[in-house]
Amino acid sequence: MVDQGPVLVVVQLQDAGERREHLREVLVEGVRMHRWAERDGTYAELVARRSQALSTLRGR
Repeated sequence: MVDQGPVLVVVQLQDAGERREHLREVLVEGVRMHRWAERDGTYAELVARRSQALSTLRGR
C-alpha cells in the first residue's frame, strides 16, 4: 500500500477544550511525519507528494 499522505478527518467535538486537544494531536502527527521524513532522507519526496495533492484542489 502506498502512503497517500495525511488525511483530513472532520469530527464534531463537544467543547472548545476538546477541539484544542484534537487540533494539537493532528498538528503533532503532521510534524512527526515531517521529522521522520527528514531523518529518513525522504523529505523531498514527501513535499512533492503533498504539492501534487494540493495542486488538485480547486483554486490552487
